[in-house]
Amino acid sequence: MNTSTVTARAAQLTAKFLAAQADYLEECREYGEQGYRHPECFHGTNQWTDYDNICAGCEDDDTINQWSTREEVEAYALALAQGEALHAEAEARRQAERERELVANGTGMYCELLERGGWTRYPLVRLVDFSTDCRTVTVEIVKNERIKQLDMHINTFRMVKPQG
Repeated sequence: MNTSTVTARAAQLTAKFLAAQADYLEECREYGEQGYRHPECFHGTNQWTDYDNICAGCEDDDTINQWSTREEVEAYALALAQGEALHAEAEARRQAERERELVANGTGMYCELLERGGWTRYPLVRLVDFSTDCRTVTVEIVKNERIKQLDMHINTFRMVKPQG
């Protein structure tokens, strides 16, 4: 986990949450001047109902609210940023494993690309995009034991049946 990236993201989240907190408190003040309470809690749950509104964010100590101190907001933002970083690392590992599996086993689909010397067959991972305006196709293929994304003119690309 990159500490500087986490710290920077935590600072962004802290600024965002503190701004939201200040905006909410200002709105509460404005409603109070008119003799009302704010129609929603800090987390967005409607408070203008005839029943007991239960907001998990207001009831639990796992989140921040309008009364949270700057230190509490910073700690919450840091925990979120760390969670995001862990999720991103896990997603990168999952994607790398998927790529290794596709390179090793393929998808069973093939295409041929017109290269110097003629048509060359490649395992096809997926069709990414097709543009009728530009007459291009974007594909992912396995080339040199790596997944490569290529933009090809439709005249230099063709699908082929699997061998076997």
